[in-house]
This record gives sequence, structure tokens and C-alpha cells, in this order.
Amino acid sequence: MPGADLGMRTPTTIGHPLTDTALTESADTVTTSAAALDDRWADAAAPTTAQAWLDRAREVSDILIVDAVDRDRANLAPHAEVRPLKASGLVTLLGPVASGGGGQTWETAYQVIRIIPRGDGSIGQLLGDHYLRAWAARLVATDEQIAAIEDLYTTNNFLFGGAVNPRDSDLIVVEEGDELVVTGRKSFSTGGQVADLTVLEGMLAGTDTHIFAIVPTDQPGIRFGGDWDNLGQRLTESGSVEIQGVRVPWAAAAGFVEKVFQPLIYNTLNVPAIQLVFTNFYLGITQGALETASAYTRTATRAWPYGDGDRNAPPTSGTCWRGTASCSPSSGPMRPWPTGPAPRSARCCTRGATTSRPAAAARSRC
Repeated sequence: MPGADLGMRTPTTIGHPLTDTALTESADTVTTSAAALDDRWADAAAPTTAQAWLDRAREVSDILIVDAVDRDRANLAPHAEVRPLKASGLVTLLGPVASGGGGQTWETAYQVIRIIPRGDGSIGQLLGDHYLRAWAARLVATDEQIAAIEDLYTTNNFLFGGAVNPRDSDLIVVEEGDELVVTGRKSFSTGGQVADLTVLEGMLAGTDTHIFAIVPTDQPGIRFGGDWDNLGQRLTESGSVEIQGVRVPWAAAAGFVEKVFQPLIYNTLNVPAIQLVFTNFYLGITQGALETASAYTRTATRAWPYGDGDRNAPPTSGTCWRGTASCSPSSGPMRPWPTGPAPRSARCCTRGATTSRPAAAARSRC
């Protein structure tokens, strides 16, 4: 899978910039432009430890959370959101150190996939899918192909997308001499227009042989529908894609030597890897929702309308009986209070403390 065969070029970043975005760092709030986002880590040393990478991921998550709701409503292709992923170095987290990558393990990658969605679930999924596609060559390709593709994407800071979802018919691959011609349609392709590289997988015509290859996204034979208007995960750029006569050298067909596939014992590890990607960004979304709800409850809510508290009084720490995901096993399963007065002292799920609340504040969850 030599870089020359892919015909790669360094793309120009396009799309809506994250201009006039308020970023919060500790107690300081600053206004930045898209250029400032790119320059944010320009003079910073690249992280060298897992913990430093997790801290870098939190910085990116803090950037994304500021205007996440507005961006979700706008539902534009996330060109601007990809910029901090690249500028921070997170795109090449798993890339080889020799090529400028982070050289980190999947243990760190999964934690990053959990951190980013606390600010923006869509971008967390986009990054997680990228990690999977970037690593997939290791599950099916030859040693030479693995080295070539990892150096290619790491050196150029490329983002992966994929037209491989199994819910549609396979793409059709036709052999023409030393080339393969790929044609077909996928109803969704995560990464879509914002990806620099697209993973294609199809069936070799007249056989039951699957072909896996990585191609440059920016080419006439790849046409995105721009039709992703989903309820939830709106900025994953997962719309439809038409593949029309995309040519791939046989040498770029992952895992093939002299047109014969060389099976590896870990070819099937793709499935648990992607399920863990989903598990971690779902957890990140949940953690982010709970953190946001917790902050809102502490700063913006008022007393229960049918209780004996002062509804005009500001919220206090006495509201800690709200439900959280950190309940200890001793507090039992989460369930509504039964009909009738609730006990005056209810276990606070957070940190296992207890607090008193009005008995009439029934039907809450703990």
C-alpha cells in the first residue's frame, strides 16, 4: 500500500471556522478565532505520556463544549471541529513515534474517546471511528502495507472515514489488470466529507473474496450525498456516499500478496475493537450529560413546587439528592420513590453522603 499508489496530496482545510468562540480555562475566559485554535498548541511540546495525552483531550473537550448546542443545531459538516483534533495531535495519537505520532496504546485511545464526547458526542464518535480505521490495517494488511499507511496518515495528519457499513449491500469490485475498480453505494459513511482518507470494502465480482483498501477521499469517483440529518450524533458526517469507478492498485488491497489474501489470526478483532469504541463514546456522552445536569441543578434550579421550601431562594447544596451515575452499590438500584411521603433523610448518591429534604419532594430518583 505505498503512498505513491494512493496518489495522496495534503488537503486544504475548508468549512465554517469556529470564530468568536468563548473558551474557558480555569477562571479565565478568552475569545479566539479559528486561527487561534490552530495555533493553540503550536508552541507546546507534544505529550509524551498517557496522562499528558488525556490532559490534552480534556483541553479539546473544553473547547467543543462551549458552543456544542449551536453547532448541533446548525448541522454543518464538521470541518471546523476537526481542526482542534488535528492541531492538538489527537488524530495521530496511535501513529508511530518515528513518523511524528503519539505512539500510544488502545488503552489510552479508549480513554480519549470517552473524554471528547463529554464536550461533543458527535466529535467523540468521529475520532473513535478514525482510530479504528487508522488501526485496521494492522488487522488485515501485510507488514509493508501497515508501515506505509501508518507513515502516510501520521506524517500528513490525515483523518480517516469509512464506506464499510455492513447494513448495505457490498460494494462491487471488478478486476482490470493490475487495478481494481470499485462501484456501489452506502447509505451512511462516518467521516464523509471531512475525511482525508476513505476506507473501502467490497466483494470481488464472481467470488466470495472481500477486498479492503484505503483511498484518498478527494476524487471524482467518491460523491457524498450531504444528507445526514439525524436525531443525535448530527455532526459525525455520516451521510450516504456513491462510489463510482474508484480505481485501486492491486498492491493497495490490504493483506493480498500476488492477488492472494494472506489471513492473520487476529483478522476478526475488528468487531470487539469497534464495539469498545461505541461503548466508550456512549459512556463519555453520559458523563457529559450528568456533569451538565449537575451544574445546572446547582446553579439554575429552584425548590420543588409542592414542597415547603422557598421557591425564590437560590439553589443550595441541599439538592444533592438528584440522581447520578455514581451511586454506590449499598444505595440499591435507581428507582422512583414510592407513593406517599419520602423519608426526611435520603441517601445522596454523590459520594455516598446523606442530606435532608422536604418530605413532599417525592417521586425523585436516587
